[in-house]
Amino acid sequence: MNKLIEKISKKSFKFKIIATYIIGLSIIGILGYGYFFFTQYAQMQKQIESQRNNLLQMHKYMARTAVEVAQNIISIAQNLAMEGKVTLQDAKEIALDGISTIKYGKVGYVWCMTYGGTMLLDPPKPSIEGKNIFKLPEKPYKILKEILETLRIKNGDFIEYEWYYPSGEKNKVYKKISYVKSIPSFKWIIGSGFYLKDIDDAVEAYKEKQQKAFIENAIKSLIPGVLFSVISFLVVYILIIKMMRSVEKIADVSKKLIEDEISIHMKLPTSSTEGPVGKLVSNINNYIENTTRLLKFKEDIDLCETEEEIFLLIADLLKNEFKLNNFSVYKEKDSNLIPVIKEGKIMCGYTQKCLKAVRRGVILNEKCPNNQEYVCYPIFSGDSLMGAIEMVLNSNISTNATMKKVINRFIQSIAHSLNIKRLTQTLKELSLKDKLTGLYNRRFLEEIIPTILSTAKRLNSKIAVVMIDLDDFKKINDTYGHLAGDEVLKFVANSLKNHFKRSSDLIVRYGGEEFLIIVESAEEEKLLELLKELKDELNNSGLKISGTTVKITASIGYAFIPDDAEDFNKALELADKAMYKAKR
Repeated sequence: MNKLIEKISKKSFKFKIIATYIIGLSIIGILGYGYFFFTQYAQMQKQIESQRNNLLQMHKYMARTAVEVAQNIISIAQNLAMEGKVTLQDAKEIALDGISTIKYGKVGYVWCMTYGGTMLLDPPKPSIEGKNIFKLPEKPYKILKEILETLRIKNGDFIEYEWYYPSGEKNKVYKKISYVKSIPSFKWIIGSGFYLKDIDDAVEAYKEKQQKAFIENAIKSLIPGVLFSVISFLVVYILIIKMMRSVEKIADVSKKLIEDEISIHMKLPTSSTEGPVGKLVSNINNYIENTTRLLKFKEDIDLCETEEEIFLLIADLLKNEFKLNNFSVYKEKDSNLIPVIKEGKIMCGYTQKCLKAVRRGVILNEKCPNNQEYVCYPIFSGDSLMGAIEMVLNSNISTNATMKKVINRFIQSIAHSLNIKRLTQTLKELSLKDKLTGLYNRRFLEEIIPTILSTAKRLNSKIAVVMIDLDDFKKINDTYGHLAGDEVLKFVANSLKNHFKRSSDLIVRYGGEEFLIIVESAEEEKLLELLKELKDELNNSGLKISGTTVKITASIGYAFIPDDAEDFNKALELADKAMYKAKR
């Protein structure tokens, strides 16, 4: 050992610096990468646990929302019974029909049973519907009975039990978490939940993906480390002092980044972007700037209440932050991609190719004839296509490759939020529309009428409030049955849609056989013409049901805001009186 030290001491100063650097770099590399991999692995485990918690919370939210939608359906059916429009038994059947249509997620549904244990609705095991499961010998039924007896005391909560999985093995049960509520008026218990099997499967898939990414990132992180070491070895003697000063600053920032501490104020001062250190500083600054901007963008997304607001937010980002003047944003609706925002003009002619590519999850990148670059990004949340964005980048931008990656990060960050907003809107619409006719119900009218009145007042325009009541509708029900009455209501609803086609026209099923129409920017002469055409069509319809022609007539009354009344309730009262006057 002494001989080795003596031999090294005789070497040149240059050799000593290089040798010291190599030894130090080797030690730092082993310890640094070891610490880095350890912290990354620990972070990955936290992300997996966080993913599981997020999935549990999301599924609990969907289950609770589904139960609340079911409760609204039951309330509507109960109101019909209380108003004497249907019997209590019919109201229960209407409620069960409505509840059976609630589907969400992979296997989401709502089940219903009586206090006494009779299962009224259970999609995964319809064979037990109509049976008293409390008396069945199988273990799942006994456990559920014990849990539900506790629920009588503590209503509206999550429970965990074992149940049969839809499309699973016949007699195999899986752990399930459901949100349950009792309906005292019907003496029912309703619930909706999710299987922990689905959560475990999703977490396992996410875990495999994260582990694969961890290995890939580990390999990728080693490559630049080795390259940097080689380059540093060649220039160390000349640049060692200057480099170490810069590296110390970079190390401080890197430590903060590893600890998830990030701020725009962490950007490093740059005198030049030339050389390895200058580029490293520039890349770190770009990363800090883009990550800070992305975090702020995600905060803004959380404040959005609708899909449209999120699309406007991404459009504003592309225009103001990335200085793009030509792009289009598309929204997926009913398996079609429809444009919701267009900025400038895209003259490349790749739009149709783009719309086909995004359905396969492919990012389309093409060269335009005018030497510009065309890019089209799909927006996916899981396996669900939420939309697409196409854009044109200027050919003189030298940072296009990096810019495209950054833009893609921002675009994909909105996918999950879009999916949540869409699911929330779908569940909300279930409670705002009449199931039979597809028209909006009174609850929706109460929510939207203040906005309609405010808009009309701002534009100084008239609003027509039209009340329509079908004549002798009870006689139709009594003579031909309720199914025939339902056909008449659907026929009238379609006639109303055909006559009042403007997007601003609002058609509401107001009561049993009553319909309400809100016509914005209304002109009395045109309104009278429309109502006459509608009445003539109904009078001449000759609707045939079971071989019998059913004659349909209607009484109509209307009033104008502000000509006849200053507020909606008064206009509604006047329209109602006019309708009954027409009936006489």
